[in-house]
Amino acid sequence: MTKLILDDVTVAKLMEVREKVELRDEKGRIVGHFLPGPPRDQNGDIITPISDEEALRIFHEQRGSGRTWPEIKKDLEAM
Repeated sequence: MTKLILDDVTVAKLMEVREKVELRDEKGRIVGHFLPGPPRDQNGDIITPISDEEALRIFHEQRGSGRTWPEIKKDLEAM
């Protein structure tokens, strides 16, 4: 994959983006699209909307509440 090095001004603008955006040149031509990664803290760690403890609690609550692959496959084949 080819990599492009961006100037500090462009990086600052892209760091503020929270959703997919269309990139255009000064003439209005589409250059491409930019999809930002998840928000990160000063250490580079991903900032999540819930704590690790809350995620673990939800995981334990939901364990066993799903369906097995054979159950899903059977439903799909019946469609």
